[in-house]
Amino acid sequence: MLLLLIGASMLIRVPDEAQLRKLNYPAVERRTEEGYEVVVDEYELYTKLTPSEYKVLISDLDEYFRSRAPSYPTWPEVRDSIYYLANTYPGITKLDTVGPITYEGRPILALKISDNASIDEDEPEILIEGLHHAREWPAVVMPLFIMDTLITGYMNNVPDIKAFVENLEIWFIPCVNPDGYKYSHDDGHDWRKNRHYFPSSGTRGVDPNRNYWGYPDTAGEGNWGTPHGASNNPGSETYMGPSQVSESGPRGVVELRSKHEFIASLTYHTYSELVLWPFGYTYDSAPDSDVLSWVGTQMANLISCQGSGTYTPQQASDLYPTVGDETDGAYGYSLFKLGQMTLPYTVEMATEFAPPESELHQIIHENFDGVYWLFYHASSMEDSVKNRERVVLEFDTLSDAVFPIFTVSWHPVSWDPEASSYTLREYSDLYYRNDGAETNSGLWIMDDFSRVSSNAHSGTYSFYSNNDNGNEYATLMRTRNPFPSPENFTYWIKYNISTNSDFGYFEISDNGRFWYEVRDYEGTSVWTQETVDLRSFCDSVFGDSLQEIFYRFRLCVSSSSEMWIDDIVNIGTFGVDTIIDTISIDSYNFSSHPLGEFYLSVRGENDRGWGDWCNPIHFTVRGTVMQSTVDPDTIDVNTPTDVTVTVLDTLSNPVDSIEVHIHRYGVSEYDTTNVAGICTLNVNSPYGQILHVTGRKIDD
Repeated sequence: MLLLLIGASMLIRVPDEAQLRKLNYPAVERRTEEGYEVVVDEYELYTKLTPSEYKVLISDLDEYFRSRAPSYPTWPEVRDSIYYLANTYPGITKLDTVGPITYEGRPILALKISDNASIDEDEPEILIEGLHHAREWPAVVMPLFIMDTLITGYMNNVPDIKAFVENLEIWFIPCVNPDGYKYSHDDGHDWRKNRHYFPSSGTRGVDPNRNYWGYPDTAGEGNWGTPHGASNNPGSETYMGPSQVSESGPRGVVELRSKHEFIASLTYHTYSELVLWPFGYTYDSAPDSDVLSWVGTQMANLISCQGSGTYTPQQASDLYPTVGDETDGAYGYSLFKLGQMTLPYTVEMATEFAPPESELHQIIHENFDGVYWLFYHASSMEDSVKNRERVVLEFDTLSDAVFPIFTVSWHPVSWDPEASSYTLREYSDLYYRNDGAETNSGLWIMDDFSRVSSNAHSGTYSFYSNNDNGNEYATLMRTRNPFPSPENFTYWIKYNISTNSDFGYFEISDNGRFWYEVRDYEGTSVWTQETVDLRSFCDSVFGDSLQEIFYRFRLCVSSSSEMWIDDIVNIGTFGVDTIIDTISIDSYNFSSHPLGEFYLSVRGENDRGWGDWCNPIHFTVRGTVMQSTVDPDTIDVNTPTDVTVTVLDTLSNPVDSIEVHIHRYGVSEYDTTNVAGICTLNVNSPYGQILHVTGRKIDD
C-alpha cells in the first residue's frame, strides 16, 4: 500500500510548458535543456501529472532545508550583524529603516556605506538588495558579505575597496522579507512568500517579487495585476498581493528608490547561475537593452559557476515571463517617474536553493567578483546613464490666481535631460459628461475593449472585453486626458471573471503610467451600480482631493473571462484643447492671457524622443482687460520717481478701486491695492524701464 504525505513540498523537473500549464504556472526555479524545475506539493503533483511527466529532484524540501539551516545565520543574527556594523563604524555607515514594519512586526533595515555616510554627496549611488524569497538563503548572506568586505577593506586601506567607499554611495537592504526568512530558516519550513495573513481566504503570504509596480507600459501588459508569471490566487506561491506595493518589503525598496538616483542595482536570488535584466514581462527588448545587456554580460563573465564556465547573461523573460518583479519595476519607475535610466539586475546564484557550507564560500566569493566590477566602473556607468535620460517635467510654483500678464516655468524632476524643445498645452472649458456607450464619444482610448449591443444596462450598447484574441493578458479602456477629480464617479458593471485566476479593475492615475486600484472584481455578477468617493480616495493617495486624474477599466486574464461597463457618470473633458507653442526654453511669458479657469501641461523632447505630458497645473486668470499707460515709462535705477498710471476699461473709462501691479518681463516691481484708475505712484525700480501694468477690480 502506497502512503502519501499529502502537502509535502517537492522539487521536480518537467520537460515542457504543457506540464507548467497543468500546474497553473508555478514559479520556475531553473530552466535547462532538460526542462523546468519547479516546487509543488505532493497532492498537486499526483493529481495533475502522470509519472511520465516529471522527475523528482528533492522529495521532501522541509527536510532538505532543516538539514542546511546550520550553515546559515538566523534572523536575529542577520539583524544583529547589521546593527553591529552601524554601531561600530558610524563614520562610514548610516542605518535606516524603510517602509512600514512587517506583518509580524519586523523592520526593513537599510544600511548605507560611504566615507561620509551621513551626508548626501554628489557621488554615484548603487543599491544592493538581499532576500525576497524566504527559502533563498544565500540571498541574505551575499549582501552581508559585501558590507563586511567593504568596511574591512576600507579600515585596512585596501586601495580599490577604499576608493569604492570614498567615491560611491552604496545602499543595502540585506533582507527584504525578514518574516519569511525567519519562518523558513529559523523555524524549518519550505516557504517562498512573506507571512501576511488573509482571513478572507485563510491563506498566508504574498510573493514580494510579484508585488512591485511592474513596467508602466501604456498597454497594461507589464503593469501589476496582470497574471503573467504571477497569480491572483492568495494560495499560490506567486500571489501578487491585494494591490501593488502593498507589502512592507517592496514598499521599503520603492521608498528608498524614490529618494535616491541609483545608477544600478543588484537583487540576489537562488538559483540558476544567471544574471538577468529587464524586461521580465515580455520577450521584447527594453529601450536600453544594449547597455543593460553589455553591463550584465561583463558581470556574468566574471562569476564562475560551481562546475565549469561562468554565469549566463540573459534577458529576464528568457528564464520565464513575470509581471510585478523588482527589476522591471525599478527600470520603469526610474524611467517614467524620475526621468533617469537605471541598470537593475537580478542575480540567480548557485545551483540549488541553499547550497551546503562547503560550496557556499566559493559561491559568495565568485559573486563578489561581479559586484567588484560594478563598483569599479560605477563612475563611467553614471555618465552612460545620464546620457540616456528621459524628459520628465514638473511645473514650478504658480499662484492659483494670476493676472493676464504672467510667466510659467518648469524643470526636470531629476538630472538635466538636455531637452531640445518643449510643447505647452492648455485646456479650458472643463465640464463633466456621461457615457452610455450609445455613440463613439471619443472619451476613451481602447485596447481590446469595444462597444457591443449584445448586453447593456440601458439603451442598446455597453463597453465590453473578453480578450477573445487570446494573445494578451490585459485589456483596457482609459480616458484620453486627465481632469480634476469629481466628487463622485458612478458606473454600472457586469462580469463573469474566473475566480482566483483573473481580475477586473477600476483604477486611477495622476500621470497615465502608474495606476492605483480603486475596485477589483472576480466571480460572476448581474448588472451592479458602483459609486466611488473619488475625492476622498485622491486625498488619501495623492494628498489632493482635486488631483487631476485618468480613469482606467482593465481586465487581466489568463483564462476565459469577460466584463461589461455601461452608464458611466462624471467623465471630465475640456471644450478647448490647444497647443500653445513649441519653444526651446523652460518658461513661457503670457502678455495678455484671456480671463477664466485654465489648465496647463508641458512635455519635452530630447534624443530619446518626446516625454509624457506632465501633471497639469490649474490656475485662474483674473482682472479686467484694460488699456494702461505709464508716464514716465523709464525711470532711473533705484531712484524714487513719481509715475502717473492711467488704467481704463474697454470703454475708456477709469476703473475704480483697483489693484495695480507694475511688471518688467513678468517680474513684479510694484504692487498696491485700492487705488483709482488714474493715480500717481512713487515707484522705486531696481531695473529702470517699466514695460507692463496690470490690475483688477477689487471685487473680481
